[in-house]
Amino acid sequence: MTKDDTTAGPILDRAASAELDRRAIALGVPSLVLMENAAIGLARFIADAAKPGARVVIACGPGNNGGDGIACARLLHTIGITTHVWLVAPADRLRGDAVPQHDIARSLGIPFDGSDHIAEADVIVDALFGTGLTRPIEGALADAVASINSARDAGARVIAADIPSGIDVDTGKAFGSLDSPAVRADATVTFAALKPGLLQAPGSTFAGRVSVVPIGVPTSLVADLAASPR
Repeated sequence: MTKDDTTAGPILDRAASAELDRRAIALGVPSLVLMENAAIGLARFIADAAKPGARVVIACGPGNNGGDGIACARLLHTIGITTHVWLVAPADRLRGDAVPQHDIARSLGIPFDGSDHIAEADVIVDALFGTGLTRPIEGALADAVASINSARDAGARVIAADIPSGIDVDTGKAFGSLDSPAVRADATVTFAALKPGLLQAPGSTFAGRVSVVPIGVPTSLVADLAASPR
């Protein structure tokens, strides 16, 4: 699904997105499978959008969004797309399913030298933060956002995983002040359903063209959560 019509499809806010994961896991779908499915959708989008010979850098944060990015890097690597991971947070700060994704990628020889390749990247994937972010981005992660935006200004195409990092998934506003760090994407691949922040300014501008990819949960569950009052 692509965001040609901003009213198309169900919409899940931060709370509903977390509840969707919780209910899917309760139904017996492991969280690692949800992450893998998200990564498959993201990798397919990149493979379809990237020109032959494109060089990809995936900037990954410490949480599940970073895990999505690492898994995506592995999938792209296995089909011959030159892909480098930029692990912005130290590896010992990884949490949740990002940890096994990191270990698998390392064992397969995926290069984790993405910070050295930003300037030459044709495609940069923003997998720093997803829907769980609730505060302004600071420190090294804010520097990473600035580097991504600078590379975009220089001609790289930026694709955000789920939502551009720094944008509030519920309001579409940047966390903190108007000039707080937020990724400016050319396209956003969002998981399971649209998000309010992708449809409201300035988030709608930062997101670029939005595509929704499934993560292996029943569409009825997505629809039920989208319709539920919160």
